[in-house]
Amino acid sequence: MNFVKPILFFSALIFTAACQAQSHNYMGCDWTIPSGFSQKAEHEYSNSVDASNLENWQPASVMFTTYAGPQQEYCRNLAASEDTDVLLLEHSAQPTYNFKYVSSFVRQESVGIPFTVAELSIIKDDKMLVISGLTKADAIALTSGCAEFSQVEQHYEVLQQVKNGYKDFLNSAHGMRVLVP
Repeated sequence: MNFVKPILFFSALIFTAACQAQSHNYMGCDWTIPSGFSQKAEHEYSNSVDASNLENWQPASVMFTTYAGPQQEYCRNLAASEDTDVLLLEHSAQPTYNFKYVSSFVRQESVGIPFTVAELSIIKDDKMLVISGLTKADAIALTSGCAEFSQVEQHYEVLQQVKNGYKDFLNSAHGMRVLVP
């Protein structure tokens, strides 16, 4: 019965988000854009700056774009910088899934403060949805009814594991295909 509360919570969250947000049809699916996001270009949405809570505000974006192939070379070039660590992972998905899932984590240090930029790419044929900076709840609401819940959840689980570095994650039995490093 412990699993009922989280299911009810996420159901209420998804329902609330669906009532307040717009949707974007792409890759044969209606993706629910989180409330508080505005359209910046034809296929791009981002959250607005929260001037009242600037210290805790994080930029977040949703971009619908074309898929130009794997990003290994780009990620290797990023990783060449001595203050940047990059982790690029391909999720293990069932053959019956409609989408391919790739997570990237770029960890840098700025003025002595480490930060991580995490992106989840959901790919189908030559199209791709890139989610960056969204909360887990917003990402689940965005992808509900389209993407596999377990794949979105796995991205956020990995994000928690790699906040302080990639070594422990890479030495674990994570079940994902490591593309970079």
